[in-house]
Amino acid sequence: MAAAPYAYLKRFRLTGLVELSYRDYSVSSTYQGRKSESGGTSFEQRYKLGLQGYVYHPKLVTFSTSVTFRKENTDSDSGGGRDGKDINYNFIATFLATRPVSMDVYGSRTDSTIEGVGTAPYDITSNFYGARLYFRDRRYPSIRLEYNHWDYTIEREKGFRVMDEDFFLFDDEDEGGLKVREKTVREKTSVDRFSLNVNGFLKTINTNYTITGDLSDYTSPFRNYKGKHLTINTFTVIRKENMVATSFNYSDIDIYKLARFATNARLSPIGRLHHSYGYEYLTSESGREKTSAHTVSNHLRYRFSRLIFGNAQLRYKLGKRDGAREDAYDISAGLNYGRPIKDFDFTSYYRFNLSSEERHGEYKFMGNSLGVSLSTRKFMWGRIYSNYDISHRKIDFSSFDESEDSDGSLEKADSL
Repeated sequence: MAAAPYAYLKRFRLTGLVELSYRDYSVSSTYQGRKSESGGTSFEQRYKLGLQGYVYHPKLVTFSTSVTFRKENTDSDSGGGRDGKDINYNFIATFLATRPVSMDVYGSRTDSTIEGVGTAPYDITSNFYGARLYFRDRRYPSIRLEYNHWDYTIEREKGFRVMDEDFFLFDDEDEGGLKVREKTVREKTSVDRFSLNVNGFLKTINTNYTITGDLSDYTSPFRNYKGKHLTINTFTVIRKENMVATSFNYSDIDIYKLARFATNARLSPIGRLHHSYGYEYLTSESGREKTSAHTVSNHLRYRFSRLIFGNAQLRYKLGKRDGAREDAYDISAGLNYGRPIKDFDFTSYYRFNLSSEERHGEYKFMGNSLGVSLSTRKFMWGRIYSNYDISHRKIDFSSFDESEDSDGSLEKADSL
């Protein structure tokens, strides 16, 4: 079998970019008879220099690196404005790109300075770097293992009110005993993440699968916490048009936990009837509440003729929130008719929707919609669409007041 073609890079390739942009905008609005206007201008400069190439041989190491400088000046009619400048360094190298085992090494750094009217200048430094290891072989699942680090640091001056020691000596009432001292403050946020991705195919059961997981470590000036995440997806073709898809998700981030399992079966048509069925189980837990829900769904589509088809969908949920029931359902149906008329496509439809949900009360919705649309098929400048829709919606909402009556029952308020 012939090997796949490989596009070779030049030994060295130098690229450059100069971009200048100027914007002048104005906004005018009227609210309750009052008119307001605002506007401003901005001028941005961007200069970029890049280098691409390989080391010794293109199949051994290829690389791409760039340096970008950007400066922006903005002015506002209201007297405010902001000036900013930043410089970005970017690098990526790929080792053994055509081999079963390969690796990427990458990194990026951005240094920014922002100045604004009435605001002390502050500096922002962002670093992002990591490595990806690939394993690709037709006989085995493909695997990607990655580590990356991202950190974000803000350095600025802050004012602190402190007691003036001389106040008690000289009894200076004008100072009030307090004075402001400025101090340079650095606030750093960082995330370290290990991730794994596996893609494969199980021939015995004709199933494609994907497994993705990661472990994260979050650090900030306010709190530190860890995170775990796992996702498993499968897609199975049973016979002809019978297909089953499943999905499993698990997350554990700080005080929040979530687990979800869902499956959807799309079965072969029964005559003109196309049908699919779904199920989902979801549970979550946080420091404030705990929820769980079972949801079943069904989707039907029937073609009465070449021009007419109908569809219906049902979803029902049995849920709980901190032990209290939260059930919900949604029913929708529609009928569509469409046909070509000379150089136009004509369609008409009717849609019905009925839903109910219980959460801190009861929410009910009913909607009816009737419409027609017309679009062109042969128009030299593109397509023209037109649509006319008549809709009627009814909403009922019942909320429960936490205050209790004299008999201890919850007060119920209805609104339409």
